[in-house]
Amino acid sequence: MTAHNKAYKFRIYPTKEQALLIHRTFGCVRFVYNKMLAERIETYETLKKDKEAVKKREKPATRHPPNIKRILSG
Repeated sequence: MTAHNKAYKFRIYPTKEQALLIHRTFGCVRFVYNKMLAERIETYETLKKDKEAVKKREKPATRHPPNIKRILSG
């Protein structure tokens, strides 16, 4: 017996308000992803020789820009 994968496609038709919220949300997601990726690359470049320093490194405080706070609050 063979296993078969199933796939479903959905299409949504958001209102203008919902579409705006979706665009803002994905814009924030892109912003956060790119910011974290840049931070990760920078950390790697500065600490790639010293593996112990990576473990001892303090985590940065989490600060959300105002537009992300608005999206997160709903």
